[in-house]
Amino acid sequence: MGMTPRGLRRLDDGARHEEALERRRAAATARLDLETAVGRVNELQRELSRTRNEAALAGIAARIGAQAHELERAALCFGCHYWHGAIALAGDPRSVRVGGVHRFIGDGKGSSRGHYGARFVVEFLDGRTVTTADLWHQGEIPARFRDRLPDNARAVRHA
Repeated sequence: MGMTPRGLRRLDDGARHEEALERRRAAATARLDLETAVGRVNELQRELSRTRNEAALAGIAARIGAQAHELERAALCFGCHYWHGAIALAGDPRSVRVGGVHRFIGDGKGSSRGHYGARFVVEFLDGRTVTTADLWHQGEIPARFRDRLPDNARAVRHA
């Protein structure tokens, strides 16, 4: 006796539902693995910035290298890798975020300048005002990363 079309649809819907559940479980596990590995790298980077001892620096650098394997295992897509890099630099005074858009103030060295060397004034929420001719547009911050990359400036305008 064969299956009716309705019975086949139920089986197909059930299989799709199970596949979707498995994808969600795998994504949740990968997200947790990634957050753990990124947290470790961020912790090591903070430790690295406070350390002046050469032997300790070498040890910390080796531990950061070991975390690279964990990040590879988490298999980040290019976009997630890119924005996790921005998150790691969120506290850098050159990181500029206004209206959900990320920019970065370059060092002004070299022949290439952000926005072709146009001058900008950046007003940070902490009271700093920076004028630069090397402001790099990094893109609109995806909604899923905005809680970790909140606005830190109120205005970016041409000087």
